[in-house]
Amino acid sequence: MIEMDVGELHGAMVSALKKPEKRFWFFEQIPQDDQTRLQEVRDYKKMLQNDLQITRKFLVEDGVVEEAFYSPEIQRLLSIRHLKEPFDELELPIFLQLQRDAVAAVKNFRLPFKRCWLEFSSDKYNHLVFTDPSLQKVLAVQQPQKNFSRNNGEMHHSLNAWPLQNPDNLEEKWLFAPRVIGQYIQDLEQCRAKRNPFGTGFTIQTFSGGIGDMSDIPQDAELRNQLGNKIIPVRSEKWFGMTDLEQLREQGLWQGDPVFTWDRDKKHSRSAMHFDIPVPEKFVNNLLPEYEEILQGVSCDTMDWFYGKAQDDIEDGWFLGEWFAPFAQRLTMKIIEILNYPFIETKPASLNRNQGSKGKRPNIKPFDSYYRCKILLPKPDGVEIKQPPCREEAYGKRLHQVRGHWRIYKDEFGEIKRKTWIREHRRGDAKLGVVLKDYHLTTETNNADSD
Repeated sequence: MIEMDVGELHGAMVSALKKPEKRFWFFEQIPQDDQTRLQEVRDYKKMLQNDLQITRKFLVEDGVVEEAFYSPEIQRLLSIRHLKEPFDELELPIFLQLQRDAVAAVKNFRLPFKRCWLEFSSDKYNHLVFTDPSLQKVLAVQQPQKNFSRNNGEMHHSLNAWPLQNPDNLEEKWLFAPRVIGQYIQDLEQCRAKRNPFGTGFTIQTFSGGIGDMSDIPQDAELRNQLGNKIIPVRSEKWFGMTDLEQLREQGLWQGDPVFTWDRDKKHSRSAMHFDIPVPEKFVNNLLPEYEEILQGVSCDTMDWFYGKAQDDIEDGWFLGEWFAPFAQRLTMKIIEILNYPFIETKPASLNRNQGSKGKRPNIKPFDSYYRCKILLPKPDGVEIKQPPCREEAYGKRLHQVRGHWRIYKDEFGEIKRKTWIREHRRGDAKLGVVLKDYHLTTETNNADSD
């Protein structure tokens, strides 16, 4: 698993949940007399294993990651990377625009399926973040292969990389950067469960794995096998769109972040933690009402009950990628936005498309199948829906799942009448078989499916 590539982290994650104390980084051993935590961990890993096995997977090629990275809203986030406390250099127009970007990202976010797993290259992600021009303001780059991540002991916090101490020589430090990033996202409204009996938003959990190109870990087979064969979790689950947090906490239904009072420090910490947007003292009264509403509906479950008490094995508080998660999660939301291109319906669909005389159903042998659907991105502003021609016989279709998508209705003059989100649903006849598929998001035109 050292050379883990995009597409392999999901399976490694399912396998790791069988023995999390051995296959997750820094998973605290559970005392056998702690029956409460033993039961919590047992229940959660069983639930997560089952959920991951029915989750729709999206393998994201580098070109799609790059398309999202260079979008205006993501570039605006990167443009403030060089700012440090107290953020006095931040200008009001960009501060207001960053808030509008965050509000639009959350309010317009829709999942194509109620559970989605997105995997993309951490090497590509780190390369984009590291080579972005704004990073020159953050890092003093002298030796590209060795010193790119440190400047007076600091690290560019959007990188998915961190220093590790050599256990045999505490004076020596290595740079560790994973190879693959995985994002597990759930629709709260459609995934009602004991752990989330509330909210109409979504949750994101971030995982990494493998040893990436930026790492300078020694070429020691045993060491690299030990590091490369473990899943690296960001030890928190991000929740968006939650409501009535204070009431839920009183009822014992929510154990995540407390409901913060709205002083400046809390506004800054929540905004920076969840959206990578600092709140300077001078702008404490310039938060947009809709952004404050978004902030009050986002929280984190640090999941110490599952992983155990956080360990201080990584110096200076850099713990397993917590600092890079907000930016990587915003990038993932942008990738899904690119995927959710609208379909255009130019006229109402006929209630009876098969208007020819229907013959008898031919004798079709039912069969199941699985395939990976390759989708070429980005799409144009809209994709026209073609009305199927009439046919004499109704052959039927096998049962298949249709992903959620936007649909725009236009009148005969081409004017937009309305836009609506069509949820994931199932079509077809199970008697003819079942079609299962995952998705491969690409910018390459060769062999892309018509979708």
